[in-house]
Amino acid sequence: SDIGRNFGASGASLMAVALAQNESLREVILNGNEIGTTTTTTAATNDEEVEEEDVGATHLFQVLTTENTTLEKIHLRNNKIGDKGATALANALLENETLVCVDLAENEITDVGARDILKVLDVNETLGELSLEGNGRIDVRILEEIERAIRESGGTDSGSGSESGSEQS
Repeated sequence: SDIGRNFGASGASLMAVALAQNESLREVILNGNEIGTTTTTTAATNDEEVEEEDVGATHLFQVLTTENTTLEKIHLRNNKIGDKGATALANALLENETLVCVDLAENEITDVGARDILKVLDVNETLGELSLEGNGRIDVRILEEIERAIRESGGTDSGSGSESGSEQS
């Protein structure tokens, strides 16, 4: 179900811990929670501030690599997720055998992150829907390749393909 708003990167990291223990939840909706927002931390060694991107999204996707085997749908629309988050999803899709739907619409993913996802779609046989519309900096040709790869992968819901809708830069 929909968790609510203002969850943030730290909330997403806590959700990742919970998902690691999850044995029943099949769908999570975290739309509009800014989990991809850049986080500033202080390095323990020299008190220098370090900015980290997509920390919350990365933690969520790391858990979905092997620790969670029940979640089928994750909605992360409008969360300021960028290429690091997309790459973390790509890494998760290499191992994950339960995700059938991922909504990453209206985020900040570019060609770099989209290409990382595309590279793993031939390996993943379960993802049937990937929504990337509104990530206006993804080339339409990459989106078309993603749609083709999902259709051809034999995903559970392969008839629906991905929704792209981003404009070519």
